[in-house]
Amino acid sequence: MNRRDFIKASTSTAVGSTLIASASAAPSNKDSKLAKKTQFRENKAPERRNDHPDMKYRQLGATGMMVSELVLGGIPLRRDNHELIDLALDRGINYIDSASGYGRDSESEKAIGQYFKNNEGSRGRIFLTTKISGFSGFRYRKYRDFFTGLPEDKKQRVNKRADEITRERGISQPGVFFKYFPGHENELVRDYRILAIKELYGADKVEGVGGFRKMMFDSLEGSLMRTGVDEFDVLFCPHGAASLEAIQEPEMLEVLREMKKQGKIRFAAVSTHTCYDHITRAAIDEKTYDLVMATYNIINHNGMDAILSEAHSKGLGFVAMKAAAAVRTHFDDLKPLPAWREEKLQAMVPGEQSAVIKAYQFVLSNPHVSAVITNSWNTDMLTENLQCIGNTVEKGRV
Repeated sequence: MNRRDFIKASTSTAVGSTLIASASAAPSNKDSKLAKKTQFRENKAPERRNDHPDMKYRQLGATGMMVSELVLGGIPLRRDNHELIDLALDRGINYIDSASGYGRDSESEKAIGQYFKNNEGSRGRIFLTTKISGFSGFRYRKYRDFFTGLPEDKKQRVNKRADEITRERGISQPGVFFKYFPGHENELVRDYRILAIKELYGADKVEGVGGFRKMMFDSLEGSLMRTGVDEFDVLFCPHGAASLEAIQEPEMLEVLREMKKQGKIRFAAVSTHTCYDHITRAAIDEKTYDLVMATYNIINHNGMDAILSEAHSKGLGFVAMKAAAAVRTHFDDLKPLPAWREEKLQAMVPGEQSAVIKAYQFVLSNPHVSAVITNSWNTDMLTENLQCIGNTVEKGRV
Protein backbone atom coordinates (compact mmCIF):
# COMPACT_ATOMS: atom_id res chain seq x y z
CA MET A 1 0.00 0.00 0.00
CA ASN A 2 1.46 3.35 -1.00
CA ARG A 3 1.26 6.47 1.15
CA ARG A 4 -1.85 7.91 -0.51
CA ASP A 5 -3.69 4.59 -0.26
CA PHE A 6 -2.76 4.44 3.42
CA ILE A 7 -4.07 7.95 4.01
CA LYS A 8 -7.23 7.18 2.09
CA ALA A 9 -7.85 3.98 4.03
CA SER A 10 -7.15 5.50 7.44
CA THR A 11 -9.26 8.54 6.65
CA SER A 12 -12.18 6.38 5.53
CA THR A 13 -12.03 4.56 8.84
CA ALA A 14 -11.94 7.86 10.70
CA VAL A 15 -14.92 9.25 8.81
CA GLY A 16 -16.89 6.15 9.65
CA SER A 17 -16.18 6.41 13.34
CA THR A 18 -16.46 10.17 13.88
CA LEU A 19 -19.56 12.31 13.98
CA ILE A 20 -19.23 15.20 11.54
CA ALA A 21 -22.11 17.59 12.08
CA SER A 22 -23.02 21.22 12.48
CA ALA A 23 -20.88 23.01 15.05
CA SER A 24 -24.10 23.86 16.90
CA ALA A 25 -25.52 20.35 16.66
CA ALA A 26 -27.27 18.94 19.71
CA PRO A 27 -27.17 15.32 20.90
CA SER A 28 -29.82 13.06 19.43
CA ASN A 29 -32.99 12.15 21.35
CA LYS A 30 -31.40 8.78 22.04
CA ASP A 31 -28.33 10.47 23.52
CA SER A 32 -30.51 12.79 25.62
CA LYS A 33 -32.44 9.86 27.09
CA LEU A 34 -29.16 8.11 27.88
CA ALA A 35 -27.84 11.23 29.58
CA LYS A 36 -30.93 11.48 31.81
CA LYS A 37 -30.58 7.84 32.75
CA THR A 38 -26.87 7.74 33.54
CA GLN A 39 -26.00 11.27 34.67
CA PHE A 40 -24.77 11.56 38.27
CA ARG A 41 -23.49 15.14 38.33
CA GLU A 42 -26.25 17.53 39.31
CA ASN A 43 -27.14 19.84 36.46
CA LYS A 44 -26.83 23.51 37.36
CA ALA A 45 -29.11 26.11 35.84
CA PRO A 46 -27.73 27.62 32.61
CA GLU A 47 -25.51 30.65 33.27
CA ARG A 48 -24.73 33.07 30.47
CA ARG A 49 -22.06 35.76 30.28
CA ASN A 50 -21.06 38.23 27.57
CA ASP A 51 -23.58 36.93 25.04
CA HIS A 52 -22.96 38.04 21.47
CA PRO A 53 -25.11 37.23 18.41
CA ASP A 54 -22.12 36.09 16.34
CA MET A 55 -20.74 33.68 18.96
CA LYS A 56 -21.99 30.17 19.63
CA TYR A 57 -22.25 28.87 23.19
CA ARG A 58 -22.40 25.39 24.65
CA GLN A 59 -23.07 24.11 28.15
CA LEU A 60 -19.93 22.94 29.94
CA GLY A 61 -20.99 19.59 31.34
CA ALA A 62 -23.30 19.86 34.33
CA THR A 63 -21.75 23.16 35.50
CA GLY A 64 -24.44 25.21 33.78
CA MET A 65 -21.78 27.55 32.38
CA MET A 66 -22.68 28.44 28.79
CA VAL A 67 -19.20 28.91 27.38
CA SER A 68 -18.10 30.34 24.06
CA GLU A 69 -17.00 27.72 21.56
CA LEU A 70 -13.60 29.42 21.40
CA VAL A 71 -11.57 29.84 24.61
CA LEU A 72 -8.92 32.55 24.92
CA GLY A 73 -5.74 30.82 26.07
CA GLY A 74 -3.85 32.82 28.67
CA ILE A 75 -0.25 32.06 27.71
CA PRO A 76 0.11 35.11 25.38
CA LEU A 77 -1.47 37.61 27.80
CA ARG A 78 0.77 40.46 28.97
CA ARG A 79 0.17 43.51 31.16
CA ASP A 80 1.36 45.87 28.43
CA ASN A 81 -1.12 44.52 25.87
CA HIS A 82 -4.84 44.33 26.64
CA GLU A 83 -5.91 44.26 23.00
CA LEU A 84 -6.40 40.47 22.98
CA ILE A 85 -8.88 40.56 25.86
CA ASP A 86 -10.64 43.60 24.36
CA LEU A 87 -11.12 41.81 21.05
CA ALA A 88 -12.14 38.56 22.70
CA LEU A 89 -14.89 40.26 24.73
CA ASP A 90 -16.02 42.35 21.76
CA ARG A 91 -16.52 39.14 19.74
CA GLY A 92 -18.39 37.23 22.44
CA ILE A 93 -15.67 35.07 23.98
CA ASN A 94 -16.49 34.57 27.65
CA TYR A 95 -13.89 32.03 28.82
CA ILE A 96 -10.24 32.78 29.60
CA ASP A 97 -7.91 29.93 30.53
CA SER A 98 -4.89 30.89 32.64
CA ALA A 99 -2.43 29.29 35.06
CA SER A 100 0.00 30.28 37.76
CA GLY A 101 2.76 28.94 35.52
CA TYR A 102 1.88 30.98 32.41
CA GLY A 103 4.51 33.62 31.74
CA ARG A 104 7.47 34.69 33.83
CA ASP A 105 6.42 35.31 37.42
CA SER A 106 2.77 34.45 36.60
CA GLU A 107 2.53 37.26 34.04
CA SER A 108 -0.71 35.91 32.55
CA GLU A 109 -2.59 36.14 35.84
CA LYS A 110 -1.18 39.61 36.52
CA ALA A 111 -2.34 40.77 33.08
CA ILE A 112 -5.85 39.51 33.78
CA GLY A 113 -5.88 41.20 37.18
CA GLN A 114 -4.78 44.50 35.68
CA TYR A 115 -7.47 44.23 33.00
CA PHE A 116 -10.20 43.69 35.59
CA LYS A 117 -8.92 46.66 37.59
CA ASN A 118 -8.88 48.97 34.58
CA ASN A 119 -12.19 47.79 33.07
CA GLU A 120 -15.02 47.95 35.56
CA GLY A 121 -17.53 45.13 35.23
CA SER A 122 -15.32 42.99 33.00
CA ARG A 123 -14.99 40.20 35.59
CA GLY A 124 -18.71 39.50 35.31
CA ARG A 125 -18.36 38.92 31.58
CA ILE A 126 -15.78 36.14 31.89
CA PHE A 127 -15.61 32.56 33.11
CA LEU A 128 -12.08 32.49 34.54
CA THR A 129 -9.88 29.46 35.18
CA THR A 130 -6.43 28.90 36.61
CA LYS A 131 -4.19 25.95 37.41
CA ILE A 132 -1.92 24.84 40.23
CA SER A 133 1.07 24.60 37.93
CA GLY A 134 3.53 23.66 40.69
CA PHE A 135 1.58 20.62 41.83
CA SER A 136 3.50 18.01 39.83
CA GLY A 137 6.90 19.29 40.90
CA PHE A 138 5.77 19.24 44.52
CA ARG A 139 4.31 15.76 44.26
CA TYR A 140 7.42 14.31 42.67
CA ARG A 141 10.11 15.75 44.91
CA LYS A 142 10.31 12.58 47.01
CA TYR A 143 10.66 10.47 43.88
CA ARG A 144 13.43 12.70 42.54
CA ASP A 145 15.44 12.39 45.74
CA PHE A 146 15.15 8.62 45.77
CA PHE A 147 15.93 8.15 42.06
CA THR A 148 18.93 10.50 42.17
CA GLY A 149 20.45 8.46 45.00
CA LEU A 150 20.30 5.14 43.15
CA PRO A 151 23.45 3.63 41.60
CA GLU A 152 23.56 3.73 37.82
CA ASP A 153 22.62 0.08 37.28
CA LYS A 154 19.49 0.45 39.40
CA LYS A 155 18.54 3.64 37.59
CA GLN A 156 18.72 1.69 34.35
CA ARG A 157 16.52 -1.01 35.88
CA VAL A 158 13.94 1.61 36.86
CA ASN A 159 14.02 3.17 33.39
CA LYS A 160 13.59 -0.23 31.74
CA ARG A 161 10.59 -1.08 33.91
CA ALA A 162 9.07 2.37 33.29
CA ASP A 163 9.32 1.79 29.54
CA GLU A 164 7.67 -1.60 29.96
CA ILE A 165 4.75 -0.10 31.90
CA THR A 166 4.11 2.53 29.22
CA ARG A 167 4.01 -0.24 26.61
CA GLU A 168 1.78 -2.46 28.76
CA ARG A 169 -0.71 0.41 29.17
CA GLY A 170 -0.47 1.32 25.51
CA ILE A 171 0.62 4.87 26.33
CA SER A 172 3.65 5.11 24.07
CA GLN A 173 2.23 3.27 21.07
CA PRO A 174 2.33 4.92 17.64
CA GLY A 175 -1.01 6.60 17.11
CA VAL A 176 -1.47 7.17 20.86
CA PHE A 177 1.39 9.41 21.97
CA PHE A 178 2.02 12.47 19.83
CA LYS A 179 4.63 15.05 20.73
CA TYR A 180 3.27 18.60 20.87
CA PHE A 181 6.14 20.54 22.45
CA PRO A 182 9.84 20.01 23.17
CA GLY A 183 10.29 17.84 26.25
CA HIS A 184 6.72 16.53 26.09
CA GLU A 185 7.99 12.97 26.52
CA ASN A 186 9.41 13.93 29.93
CA GLU A 187 5.87 13.81 31.34
CA LEU A 188 5.86 10.09 30.57
CA VAL A 189 9.35 9.58 31.96
CA ARG A 190 8.41 11.30 35.23
CA ASP A 191 5.12 9.53 35.90
CA TYR A 192 6.15 6.06 34.85
CA ARG A 193 9.47 6.12 36.68
CA ILE A 194 7.38 6.67 39.80
CA LEU A 195 5.26 3.61 39.03
CA ALA A 196 8.39 1.56 38.39
CA ILE A 197 9.96 2.62 41.70
CA LYS A 198 6.75 1.76 43.58
CA GLU A 199 6.78 -1.69 42.03
CA LEU A 200 10.49 -2.39 42.46
CA TYR A 201 11.22 -0.73 45.80
CA GLY A 202 7.89 -0.10 47.52
CA ALA A 203 5.31 2.66 47.56
CA ASP A 204 6.86 4.32 50.61
CA LYS A 205 9.79 5.44 48.43
CA VAL A 206 7.58 7.79 46.41
CA GLU A 207 4.38 8.24 48.42
CA GLY A 208 3.63 9.91 51.70
CA VAL A 209 4.80 13.30 50.48
CA GLY A 210 2.09 15.09 52.43
CA GLY A 211 1.70 18.83 52.64
CA PHE A 212 -0.61 19.06 49.64
CA ARG A 213 -3.12 21.21 51.49
CA LYS A 214 -0.70 24.03 52.28
CA MET A 215 0.93 23.92 48.87
CA MET A 216 -2.40 23.98 47.01
CA PHE A 217 -3.94 26.74 49.13
CA ASP A 218 -0.77 28.84 48.89
CA SER A 219 -0.88 28.52 45.09
CA LEU A 220 -4.58 29.35 44.90
CA GLU A 221 -4.25 32.35 47.23
CA GLY A 222 -1.43 33.67 45.06
CA SER A 223 -3.60 33.35 41.95
CA LEU A 224 -6.53 35.07 43.65
CA MET A 225 -4.28 37.94 44.70
CA ARG A 226 -2.70 38.37 41.24
CA THR A 227 -6.04 38.39 39.42
CA GLY A 228 -7.85 40.36 42.12
CA VAL A 229 -10.86 38.03 42.17
CA ASP A 230 -12.68 36.39 45.08
CA GLU A 231 -13.10 33.02 43.38
CA PHE A 232 -12.21 31.15 40.21
CA ASP A 233 -14.88 29.53 38.13
CA VAL A 234 -12.59 26.54 37.52
CA LEU A 235 -9.36 25.35 39.12
CA PHE A 236 -7.25 22.70 37.37
CA CYS A 237 -5.19 20.27 39.41
CA PRO A 238 -3.11 18.49 38.33
CA HIS A 239 -1.93 20.72 35.50
CA GLY A 240 -0.69 18.34 32.78
CA ALA A 241 -1.37 14.95 34.39
CA ALA A 242 0.27 12.01 32.63
CA SER A 243 -1.01 8.97 34.55
CA LEU A 244 -4.13 7.75 36.31
CA GLU A 245 -2.30 7.80 39.62
CA ALA A 246 -1.67 11.54 39.26
CA ILE A 247 -5.39 12.31 39.59
CA GLN A 248 -6.03 9.82 42.39
CA GLU A 249 -4.09 11.47 45.23
CA PRO A 250 -6.60 11.34 48.13
CA GLU A 251 -5.28 14.47 49.85
CA MET A 252 -5.35 16.47 46.62
CA LEU A 253 -8.97 15.49 45.92
CA GLU A 254 -9.99 16.35 49.48
CA VAL A 255 -8.36 19.79 49.18
CA LEU A 256 -10.23 20.48 45.94
CA ARG A 257 -13.51 19.63 47.66
CA GLU A 258 -12.58 21.89 50.56
CA MET A 259 -11.81 24.77 48.19
CA LYS A 260 -15.28 24.40 46.70
CA LYS A 261 -16.90 24.48 50.14
CA GLN A 262 -14.95 27.62 51.05
CA GLY A 263 -16.18 29.37 47.90
CA LYS A 264 -12.69 29.94 46.51
CA ILE A 265 -13.44 27.84 43.42
CA ARG A 266 -16.71 26.80 41.86
CA PHE A 267 -15.58 23.77 39.90
CA ALA A 268 -12.55 21.46 39.76
CA ALA A 269 -10.84 20.07 36.68
CA VAL A 270 -7.80 18.23 35.38
CA SER A 271 -5.75 18.94 32.27
CA THR A 272 -3.67 16.45 30.32
CA HIS A 273 -1.55 16.52 27.17
CA THR A 274 -0.48 12.92 27.30
CA CYS A 275 -2.58 10.15 28.84
CA TYR A 276 -5.73 11.87 27.66
CA ASP A 277 -7.95 8.83 27.05
CA HIS A 278 -7.20 7.04 30.33
CA ILE A 279 -7.40 10.20 32.41
CA THR A 280 -10.64 11.43 30.84
CA ARG A 281 -12.26 8.06 31.43
CA ALA A 282 -11.06 8.00 35.06
CA ALA A 283 -12.33 11.56 35.65
CA ILE A 284 -15.81 10.49 34.55
CA ASP A 285 -16.13 8.40 37.71
CA GLU A 286 -14.38 10.83 40.07
CA LYS A 287 -17.17 13.20 41.11
CA THR A 288 -14.68 15.75 42.47
CA TYR A 289 -13.95 16.67 38.85
CA ASP A 290 -16.47 18.71 36.88
CA LEU A 291 -14.55 18.94 33.62
CA VAL A 292 -11.44 17.85 31.74
CA MET A 293 -9.27 19.79 29.34
CA ALA A 294 -7.34 17.39 27.14
CA THR A 295 -5.77 16.87 23.77
CA TYR A 296 -8.39 16.22 21.08
CA ASN A 297 -7.82 16.69 17.37
CA ILE A 298 -7.70 15.17 13.90
CA ILE A 299 -4.99 12.67 14.84
CA ASN A 300 -6.28 11.23 18.13
CA HIS A 301 -10.07 11.49 17.90
CA ASN A 302 -10.63 7.79 17.16
CA GLY A 303 -9.42 6.90 20.64
CA MET A 304 -11.47 9.64 22.30
CA ASP A 305 -14.89 9.85 20.64
CA ALA A 306 -16.56 7.04 22.62
CA ILE A 307 -15.04 8.37 25.87
CA LEU A 308 -16.37 11.87 25.20
CA SER A 309 -19.83 10.46 24.56
CA GLU A 310 -19.72 8.72 27.95
CA ALA A 311 -18.37 11.86 29.64
CA HIS A 312 -21.22 13.89 28.17
CA SER A 313 -23.81 11.38 29.37
CA LYS A 314 -22.49 11.71 32.93
CA GLY A 315 -22.21 15.47 33.06
CA LEU A 316 -18.42 15.80 32.76
CA GLY A 317 -17.54 18.85 30.69
CA PHE A 318 -14.80 18.66 28.07
CA VAL A 319 -12.61 21.42 26.63
CA ALA A 320 -10.34 20.45 23.75
CA MET A 321 -6.77 21.63 23.39
CA LYS A 322 -3.98 21.05 20.86
CA ALA A 323 -6.55 21.13 18.05
CA ALA A 324 -4.40 23.18 15.68
CA ALA A 325 -1.13 21.76 17.03
CA ALA A 326 -1.87 18.54 15.16
CA VAL A 327 -1.24 20.32 11.84
CA ARG A 328 0.77 23.44 12.75
CA THR A 329 3.62 24.10 15.18
CA HIS A 330 5.88 27.03 16.00
CA PHE A 331 8.49 24.69 17.50
CA ASP A 332 11.37 24.26 15.05
CA ASP A 333 12.37 20.99 16.72
CA LEU A 334 9.05 19.43 15.66
CA LYS A 335 9.13 20.60 12.05
CA PRO A 336 8.19 19.33 9.56
CA LEU A 337 5.01 17.72 10.87
CA PRO A 338 3.97 14.48 9.09
CA ALA A 339 2.13 15.27 5.86
CA TRP A 340 -0.58 12.65 6.43
CA ARG A 341 -2.13 14.76 9.20
CA GLU A 342 -3.08 17.64 6.95
CA GLU A 343 -4.04 15.26 4.14
CA LYS A 344 -6.50 13.57 6.48
CA LEU A 345 -7.84 16.94 7.68
CA GLN A 346 -8.37 18.18 4.12
CA ALA A 347 -10.20 14.97 3.25
CA MET A 348 -12.51 15.18 6.26
CA VAL A 349 -13.11 18.95 6.23
CA PRO A 350 -13.32 20.13 2.61
CA GLY A 351 -13.35 23.80 1.70
CA GLU A 352 -11.08 26.79 1.21
CA GLN A 353 -10.40 27.60 4.86
CA SER A 354 -6.90 27.39 6.29
CA ALA A 355 -5.75 24.16 7.93
CA VAL A 356 -5.90 25.84 11.36
CA ILE A 357 -9.54 26.86 10.94
CA LYS A 358 -10.39 23.38 9.67
CA ALA A 359 -8.67 21.87 12.69
CA TYR A 360 -10.88 23.90 15.04
CA GLN A 361 -14.00 23.18 12.98
CA PHE A 362 -13.28 19.47 13.08
CA VAL A 363 -13.07 19.49 16.88
CA LEU A 364 -16.24 21.57 17.23
CA SER A 365 -18.10 19.15 14.95
CA ASN A 366 -18.29 16.83 17.97
CA PRO A 367 -21.30 17.96 20.06
CA HIS A 368 -19.72 16.39 23.16
CA VAL A 369 -16.94 19.01 23.06
CA SER A 370 -17.99 22.20 24.86
CA ALA A 371 -15.21 24.45 23.59
CA VAL A 372 -11.76 24.52 22.03
CA ILE A 373 -8.85 26.57 23.33
CA THR A 374 -6.67 28.79 21.18
CA ASN A 375 -3.44 30.53 22.11
CA SER A 376 -3.68 33.55 19.83
CA TRP A 377 -0.49 35.58 20.01
CA ASN A 378 -1.92 38.76 18.48
CA THR A 379 -5.24 40.25 17.40
CA ASP A 380 -4.77 39.22 13.76
CA MET A 381 -4.39 35.60 14.81
CA LEU A 382 -7.42 35.76 17.09
CA THR A 383 -9.49 37.37 14.34
CA GLU A 384 -8.54 34.55 11.99
CA ASN A 385 -9.26 31.85 14.57
CA LEU A 386 -12.73 33.28 15.20
CA GLN A 387 -13.64 32.22 11.66
CA CYS A 388 -14.22 28.70 12.98
CA ILE A 389 -17.33 29.80 14.89
CA GLY A 390 -20.70 28.77 13.50
CA ASN A 391 -19.38 27.25 10.29
CA THR A 392 -20.97 23.93 9.36
CA VAL A 393 -18.57 21.08 8.75
CA GLU A 394 -19.72 18.64 6.12
CA LYS A 395 -18.41 15.14 5.66
CA GLY A 396 -15.75 15.04 2.96
CA ARG A 397 -15.26 12.42 0.27
CA VAL A 398 -12.19 10.20 0.59
